[in-house]
Amino acid sequence: MVQRITTRISDRKQLTKDSFVFTLDIPSLDFQAGQFLTFILKDEEGKPKPRSYSLFNAPSRLPIQLLVECIPGGLAGEQFRRSTPQTEFSVMGPLGKFIFQKEKRKHIFIATNTGIAPIHSMIAEHLDKGFEMTLIFGARLKEGLYFHEEFSALDKGDETFVYKPTLSREEKEGIAKGYVQKLIDFDKEAQYYICGSDAMVKDTVSVLQGKDIPKEHIHYEVF
Repeated sequence: MVQRITTRISDRKQLTKDSFVFTLDIPSLDFQAGQFLTFILKDEEGKPKPRSYSLFNAPSRLPIQLLVECIPGGLAGEQFRRSTPQTEFSVMGPLGKFIFQKEKRKHIFIATNTGIAPIHSMIAEHLDKGFEMTLIFGARLKEGLYFHEEFSALDKGDETFVYKPTLSREEKEGIAKGYVQKLIDFDKEAQYYICGSDAMVKDTVSVLQGKDIPKEHIHYEVF
């Protein structure tokens, strides 16, 4: 059920110069992994400017968190950076249909940068529940592979989870070089979840369709 909520940023963890995990003071929220919240922000003229962010935490785990890249000069990024524990935000949600297909067994996640947020929520919620999961996570530089160590540890410790990181702009030992599309295993029985930039999503959907993956098995969200 969509709610109108007034919330504050109660904590923040800085991951890179511009990327943060923000904790909201929402005591509980009934949502499905993959859904998002819409912040009703206002510009300098007082006009409403909605901005949407996927929920980062698993639905069964508190606190409510978002993974956000605060672009310098951007409306939302600047307001989030300047906020104090007393700054109030008007939020609507949960929203969205980019959700985990529980009735299927094999799931392949493809993400770049902060597109990992809804996918992190899905993995955290459904790990160790009998599903086979593969995460293909791409970034330009290694600092953009958020929670790389966490996913690497899961890959080593959980036989139902496979992690395939890749970088497009630098080379690092143990990490593939190139774009995410090069690491995809094509399986007509699998469910594919894609989240990232518009160009990445379009390219990946095109590659999957070219391999005759059924369209109903392809789920995507553009950040």
